[in-house]
Amino acid sequence: MNGSATAVPTPTATNDPAQPPAALTETQIKHILVETAYDAKLADSGADRHVFTNRFTGPALEIRNVYYYLQSHKKGLPNLAPISSFAEITLPAADRDWPRTFMAVTKAVGANKAPQMLVFQQDSPRVNYKLWYTIELHQKTPLVASAEVGAIPTSPDSGFLVVKPNDIVTQYGDAINNPSTSQFLSNFDLSKDDFYQGIVATQIKNAASLKNARVVFNHLLGTPTILGFNTLSNGALVALYMQDVTITKPKKSNQAIVVNGLEKVLLGKAGSPSGITTTYGDMMLFFVPNTNGGKIRLLGFTSGLTSVKVLK
Repeated sequence: MNGSATAVPTPTATNDPAQPPAALTETQIKHILVETAYDAKLADSGADRHVFTNRFTGPALEIRNVYYYLQSHKKGLPNLAPISSFAEITLPAADRDWPRTFMAVTKAVGANKAPQMLVFQQDSPRVNYKLWYTIELHQKTPLVASAEVGAIPTSPDSGFLVVKPNDIVTQYGDAINNPSTSQFLSNFDLSKDDFYQGIVATQIKNAASLKNARVVFNHLLGTPTILGFNTLSNGALVALYMQDVTITKPKKSNQAIVVNGLEKVLLGKAGSPSGITTTYGDMMLFFVPNTNGGKIRLLGFTSGLTSVKVLK
């Protein structure tokens, strides 16, 4: 999906004397972005696919590593979206403790490319900030604090939001699997959610096409590292990792489950008589309103195939 200028959050100054200072300056953030973009460029070109682990971790590392493997085994696959070092907005944590987080919205690179939300975390002093999430932005994001002021981190179990961040995947996944009956449908604004509409349509189509197989769809929290910041718009920006796991089994012992495309490349063969488990990872950015009310909005996502395995 194409990005636009409306996808970029607007920074606004605040004057809360009780708030800790911003943990990073814009100059420091710029240095991190330049180094990260350079390491990603080396890896994407194939020149060095090890050095980028200095700045990548978690889902951002996993999805890129799997894609590099696919590129090496299937000719013609395009490169992943490059990492830009040119930030439209930088948002460091207003925090004195570790781990520390910052977010940056980078300029779109190339024609018809959307801006990205990059989310970094530093585990402890004197270690690198590492990139956890690279998220393509698709919707307008809320007002955020200026870089000079910084933002208060959002706890994964925050009770000040309409849904605790660590419960979002469970509820969103239930809404995907039960698009007409889920008790959680009203918690999300799904009217402009292209990801939701696409995955629901795909699951329905796949289930209908598998006449001789049983299929189960699961949507799981891929990592407990949920990174978020309070905004100036009565809510929080929350970055998280959802795993879409599809388990497909044949109905009869003399049948087999067949895969194709990139799934076949990753599995290393055409299929299995015992069944297949396929996993896609989704790096996602949500706006979650506070308890005064409102619906959760998916602002952006980046997805990638991460695993195809034979069922035992």
